[in-house]
Amino acid sequence: MNSEDAKNLTKFMIETLREEELSDNQFFEESKFKARFYKTLLNSQINKTDINSIVNLSVQIANSIIDENLKETVKKLIDKGLLFEYDNEYYWDGNMSDNLNKLNS
Repeated sequence: MNSEDAKNLTKFMIETLREEELSDNQFFEESKFKARFYKTLLNSQINKTDINSIVNLSVQIANSIIDENLKETVKKLIDKGLLFEYDNEYYWDGNMSDNLNKLNS
């Protein structure tokens, strides 16, 4: 796909994600989406009129960003001692005030 088409489709999909309120998800980063979607379109053989493929690609990229950011947040909480991992399950120790103090330090 040429750069002008990729640029226009990226703008279109960002507007669509905003309308669908996906961009309100605290784990979604529009800047990451914009860069990844544009690069992927440039390197793809997707026809600019193939809306289904374009939408599917955008959902796939948005979901991967959300998943990546969620995992990063959980890791940070574990590193700060606010969340505990046991047999692939996550727990917090119930002492919210102490945990919030740790988070602020």
